[in-house]
This record gives sequence, C-alpha cells and structure tokens, in this order.
Amino acid sequence: MSSGNPTDISTPETANATSEAAARELVTTLFDLGRQVTGVLDFDDLLQQIPRLIGRLIDFDAFAVYLLDERRAELRSAYMVGYPDSDTTIRLKVGQGLVGAAVANEQPLLVNDVSADPRYLGVVPDMVSAGLVTPNEATWLGSIRDRKLAIGEATRLGGRPAGKAVKNFAAQVVELAFVRDRIDRGFGDQRVEALLNEEAYGVYAARAAAPALQAMAEYRAPSGRRSPNSGRSRR
Repeated sequence: MSSGNPTDISTPETANATSEAAARELVTTLFDLGRQVTGVLDFDDLLQQIPRLIGRLIDFDAFAVYLLDERRAELRSAYMVGYPDSDTTIRLKVGQGLVGAAVANEQPLLVNDVSADPRYLGVVPDMVSAGLVTPNEATWLGSIRDRKLAIGEATRLGGRPAGKAVKNFAAQVVELAFVRDRIDRGFGDQRVEALLNEEAYGVYAARAAAPALQAMAEYRAPSGRRSPNSGRSRR
C-alpha cells in the first residue's frame, strides 16, 4: 500500500471536458451580456451588471466603464469597481492614458506592467518636490492596490472615519494628477490651469481633514512582492 497524496493524473478526456465547460461558460456569459445590453431599460442598472458578468470570464482587481463624447473627443468614467476613488468622475482626452490610447487606436490593449508604460497615468512625480505628498506617500499613491492597502492601514489605526479620510485624500491626489497630465499633453487652457490650482488646494484640504496621515508618516507600500500590475491585463 502506498502512502501520501494520490497523484492527479490528467487525461485527454478530462482536458477536453474542461475546455468544453470553459467554452460553454464563455458563450453563456456573452449571451447574458448581450441580453442585458438589449433588455435592461435602466442604464445605471446595466452599468452595474457589466462587471458582474465580465467577472465570470476575467479575474480583475479594478474595472471601469468609460463613455465616449465624440464631439469633444473625450472619455468620461461612468461606473468603476475596485477603485478607492470610485465616486470620482475621471475625464480623459482620446489618446490620453492607456484607456485613451486603446480608444484612439480602436484596438484592445494588453499591458503587463503599467508602471513601465509612459502612457500610464500615475501620481505626478513633481508632487513630492512641490510638497503636496511625502516620499513615503508617493510609494502607495501610485497604484490602485497600494492605495487600498494604505486605506486599510488607516482604518486599522483610526477606524472607518480615518480610512474614509485617507481615501478622500488619495482621490484628490489622483484628480490633481489627471489635470496635470492634461496640461503636460497640450490640452491645457486658462480654465484647466485654474482647475489645477483648485485641485492643488483640494489636496491640502484633504490632508488637513485626514489626521491619520500623520500616524502613517512612516508607512510605505509593501516591498519585496510582485508588481501589482504584472501578469495582468489593464486597460
């Protein structure tokens, strides 16, 4: 009699059965998605159903639906899941960021490490030199997953109000980053410049409303692990 765990032997028959099951799941999900698009009368309800259905096919950390304004050549986030700043409306010019690049080229876009792609919109580096964020804060403000971890740390230290205040601070920094990037890419005008100042003051105000940031002064994004975006598709 042999001891230990039994060996899992895969046969062509079981492999084919798994493949067929995956194909059926794909067809079923696409059918459900098509039915939702054509059958749901409430647009907001439809937006909530899309990530639920797509989640059956793709394992994602964050998901966003953008609407295209062809007249303005602008994209506006309509629904987001998994973002600490999900209540913030993001606006992009066509061609701006990874999402804008995919729309401009009318092609899907696969990026294994968004931090290495110059089109990715992260936290603007000169925010540190300007004194808007600290070097330690910059380590966790640049990615969705690290922002989630920081918000969790704030919640652990000061409860839900502290977590919410740090979440608002992170959202304000991201808003400023988008405005700064719009100017850097040549889309700035007098109105956008005024918005830049407004968003910068918003960062200061959000910091003042988040005393937990002082308790987290030494907190940095966890190191020694795989990049949060490596090996995963991002749009």
